[in-house]
Amino acid sequence: NFHATQGLRYGVSIDDENPQIVNMHAVFTLQDWEKAVSDNIIEQVSTHTLRQPGAHILKFWFIDPGVVLQKLMVETRPIGHAYLGPPESEYVPPNSNGLH
Repeated sequence: NFHATQGLRYGVSIDDENPQIVNMHAVFTLQDWEKAVSDNIIEQVSTHTLRQPGAHILKFWFIDPGVVLQKLMVETRPIGHAYLGPPESEYVPPNSNGLH
């Protein structure tokens, strides 16, 4: 973090909602820093409510320079903790009925 008064920020939104602004260093202890350095990643979570079923558009908003997006995970249920998250899901094209 190279800001003197705030942490690095980014935004996340789904469809046309206003972006949720996430401050990566809002509550960042020495222990958090040590874990981020040892894992080479800062894990952040935002929660969204979808009002309609169907396809949606996830938007990642870069606000501050210096933020590097390494991986996005979208989950509809709690998954527990796994080192750097679960494996990537297989992409199934729409209307394929699961056939490849």
